[in-house]
Amino acid sequence: MPETNAPPKCLECDKYYRSRTDSRCRVCQSLEFEEGILCDLNRAVQDISTFFCHVFRPRLKLVGTASGKRATGTALVDRKSRHKSIKEIMASDKVKYQKALALQKLNRDPDEIFSVIKHHLAWNVRHRKPIFDPGAKYFDSVCDIFLEAALLVGGAAHLLWLAPDHIHLYVESDGTKSLETIAQNLKRFSKKNVFKRFPEFKEKLDSNSNIWDKAYYCETIG
Repeated sequence: MPETNAPPKCLECDKYYRSRTDSRCRVCQSLEFEEGILCDLNRAVQDISTFFCHVFRPRLKLVGTASGKRATGTALVDRKSRHKSIKEIMASDKVKYQKALALQKLNRDPDEIFSVIKHHLAWNVRHRKPIFDPGAKYFDSVCDIFLEAALLVGGAAHLLWLAPDHIHLYVESDGTKSLETIAQNLKRFSKKNVFKRFPEFKEKLDSNSNIWDKAYYCETIG
C-alpha cells in the first residue's frame, strides 16, 4: 500500500500506484527496473511541502464501468532480454581476461592478485526534468565524459543508457574508494563537464548549480 506521508503530488500520480518500468529507457525495460525506484530517489531529496516532479501523471479512471474499478495496465517487458545489458558486459572478453589473469596470479603469487568490484548505478536529473531529450543526441558526449572519469573510481565508468530524466552506469572499482565517494565524484565531474559542453542546460534546470539529484541507486553485480 502507498505511504500516507508521501507528497500530495505523488498521491495524485499514476506512477505512485502502479509498478511499471519507464517506457523511455531501454535499460529499465531490459532489467525490469521499476519506475518506483526513480520516484523514491526523487522524494528522498525533496521536502514534502515543496515537492516537484517533472514526470507527474494524473491518475485516470474509466467512467461508466460496471464495477467502478479503475483500469490497470502492465508494462510490456521482454523477459528473455532481462539483465541483457549487464550480462553482455560480464561476458565480454575484457572481463573473461581479468578472471583468467586473476586465476593465474593466484597460482603464482597471492600478493599480485587484484580485485575488481562491479556496480550498476542510477540517478535522476534534478526533479526528473527530461533535459536529455532525445537521448541519442547527447549519448556519445555524456558517454565520453564518464569514460574520462575512470581515475575517480579506481577503475572504469561506462554509460549504459541515457534516459531523458535519469542515467544508468556500469562502474568498475578496485575497492579502495567507498561507493559514496565514487558516486559523488562521478556526479561532480560529470556535472562540470556536461555544463561545459551544453551550457544551455543551465537555463532549462530549476537551479543552474546542479544537474543531478543527490540520491542514487546502486547494486553490486560482481
